[in-house]
Amino acid sequence: MRLLPCAIFTLLCFVAGARAADPVPPTVTPATTVVVINHASLASAQVAHAWMTLRGIPDGQAVELDGVPTAQHMPLADFRRLVLDPLEVELVRRGRAASTLLVAYGPDFPTAIDFDDAGLPMGARSPASLTGLTLLAPLLAVGPRAFTAGNANPYADQPEMPGRRENLRALADPRTRRADQLLIDKDFPAAEALLAEIARDIPAADVLYNLACVQALGGRAPDALATLGRAVDAGWFDDQHARRDSDLTSLRSDPAWRGLLQRMQDQAAHIAPGDVAPFNQAPAQAGSPPGRLAILLAATTGRGLTVHEAIASLTRSVAADGSRPAGSVYYMASADEARTGPRRWAFAAAAARLRLLGVAAEVLEGNLPPAGAQVAGATLGVADFDWVASGATIQGGAWCDHLTSFGGALQAGAGQTPLTAFLRAGAAGAGGTVAEPLNHPFKFPSAFVHVYRAQGLSLVEAVHRAMAGPYQYLVVGDPLSRPWGAGK
Repeated sequence: MRLLPCAIFTLLCFVAGARAADPVPPTVTPATTVVVINHASLASAQVAHAWMTLRGIPDGQAVELDGVPTAQHMPLADFRRLVLDPLEVELVRRGRAASTLLVAYGPDFPTAIDFDDAGLPMGARSPASLTGLTLLAPLLAVGPRAFTAGNANPYADQPEMPGRRENLRALADPRTRRADQLLIDKDFPAAEALLAEIARDIPAADVLYNLACVQALGGRAPDALATLGRAVDAGWFDDQHARRDSDLTSLRSDPAWRGLLQRMQDQAAHIAPGDVAPFNQAPAQAGSPPGRLAILLAATTGRGLTVHEAIASLTRSVAADGSRPAGSVYYMASADEARTGPRRWAFAAAAARLRLLGVAAEVLEGNLPPAGAQVAGATLGVADFDWVASGATIQGGAWCDHLTSFGGALQAGAGQTPLTAFLRAGAAGAGGTVAEPLNHPFKFPSAFVHVYRAQGLSLVEAVHRAMAGPYQYLVVGDPLSRPWGAGK
């Protein structure tokens, strides 16, 4: 069964944009950057000034903030009072408010921002991330329901996906939510009747897929196979989910099953990324500053790097600009369906697009790239890993991440492998959620993040272009990294 709230079809609330004939150059540059330093931390100043020297950013683009704690958590009211508001006042004073598109935080800023989540669903709980709320700052005046929404990021990708329009119609129909609840309650006869009614009005792929599931569970394999075929015709493309879905067990011995899987794979070939539109500030709303891309340059406490390691990592990243690194981008399909499944929908399409751009890409089974692999980028789905033991080498300028619950929780003892493991192994940037995200796919960069990087976008632009609901996601590393850019 596939329930809409946690499905890849959440992404279908976006309307696909037009293709750009040529890559759009990044608008986020040293000139459009402000570097923010925590006055209470020597490490914050050391790393920030080292990166500014590497990137040729003048001292006049640094803002030092007083009174900011160095703890991992901070209440939302304090984040606004001690970080966002004084930063905006200073940018206005310097005449840089309109031209600043990127906020690069030095280490030792609170990374998890606590807010009142009373009445919100499980997938919209506190805390939020430092970088997510800096981008979504205009929505703070509206409230948590706005900035926790799955489509809160106005800069997000607009992918082309089979069946998008009909699935969008079904998502907006109140009957769909009632059908989902009936499925959760295992009231399959009532769910079948309601799904059949919806399908008559809106023949959407996800509605038909769920209808096929309840028919199969009811012992009516011929009806289920016919309905599943209609779902594929309407755009259903997730053959991996269908292979693993226990609801469809009774169909797998039928001779028609293999043909249906092949047709799903054929549909997946129509998935494509959106364009490479340049970033613009999200307009300010009453009581909140404009939205700017944001990144934490390094984490140097808790599960972070040492100051020396952080500066060395940023130095390596800058040196890789324009290098067109050797090796491949790896999309790893682990056996952990909860962590691989939400992003696998775009693996094959993204790998194919990278190859057209002249960048090697592989989709492999397993947790980590194989021993000896030269990794130009990686999208993983695993909670814990030992990169050194893998024998793979991360190339300069690479973006790597793994979909897991606590990759962005950097306090000591948080559990699971932190994002900083990628930075320590040589990546230019990595990311993860600061709290349990319930594996909603829109909370993580899609497989197309590597495509946008190969098209020349800076790291911070590519990551946020590929992520629709970034409120929990912490991005760390060199924001201006461009290994496929024009070089220095």
